[in-house]
Amino acid sequence: MSDHEMDTAANLQFFRSAILDPALESQRSYGTVEDIIVANFSVLEAAHWAQLGARMGYLDARQAVELISSSEPVFNAWHLLRRDEIISPEDYLGRIIHQEQGGKPSVIEVAFTRDQDIDPRTSELLHDIFQTILLLIAEDILNEESAYFVGSIGWADDREWSARRNGIVLRPHGSVQHVGSGFANVLRYWEEMESLSLAAQEHTSSLSDMERATLWLFTENIREVLLPRFNLNRLDVVYRYVGLAGEFVSGTRADSPEWLDARLSAFNTLFRLIHYLTRNTSIDDRDRLWDVFTRAMDSSRLDNERRRRESQL
Repeated sequence: MSDHEMDTAANLQFFRSAILDPALESQRSYGTVEDIIVANFSVLEAAHWAQLGARMGYLDARQAVELISSSEPVFNAWHLLRRDEIISPEDYLGRIIHQEQGGKPSVIEVAFTRDQDIDPRTSELLHDIFQTILLLIAEDILNEESAYFVGSIGWADDREWSARRNGIVLRPHGSVQHVGSGFANVLRYWEEMESLSLAAQEHTSSLSDMERATLWLFTENIREVLLPRFNLNRLDVVYRYVGLAGEFVSGTRADSPEWLDARLSAFNTLFRLIHYLTRNTSIDDRDRLWDVFTRAMDSSRLDNERRRRESQL
């Protein structure tokens, strides 16, 4: 067995244990509609991670196709997300599986073909970025807290989201603590994604035009795979993220110059990350988002003062 074959075999084992198996396990767990949506995203995303890994030579294409083709939950996730019109055939997440009329869905094997024009230098950089992304997903995204948070803020209706955020959900799973820790996980993941993209761009000065285009395409593909689960193309979901950040910042309120600067810094960071992720000009209304942020802070402060008075009665 060649060194490359040993590397791809080890990478496949890592991919399966860190990404695919946890995703499949989340789909087997019973939960709410929101939980199921997020679990289906995790499974379908795993298929795309395998496809991207195969294209860049991180995984063996034949083995990646066999692994995904033998995972029936992948096709179930694709079907359910399509059926509920959460994804469409034109969406990036819908492009590696097809279904002939009257037939069963299957993997588009040619989509897993290794890109032959990737030179060794670019290939090594892509492998490093890709493995880091997989580690971040395994650590920050594929866990109970993050799944509960993403399902709550991105896919629950307003009433359900308010109940989960305020800790008045009478269910055996999920908590306000899950919302807080999940939010922290997601923000950490977004920051790391942005950092990796910026680091990749720093390497482009010594690359050819083709190498730069290849690197840009793969970093964009990576962003496109995971973005849909957050549902940030819906402006009301963006408002939820900004409002929740305002509530959490309110909990540290000190009304000192240092705190006021930290408040603005927190808002600027979140605004920058959402804009980086979505490339969506509809969130460019900075004043409107700042208003959502500060109103959430004031509302949270008033609620805390009311609770404190009630506890003293």
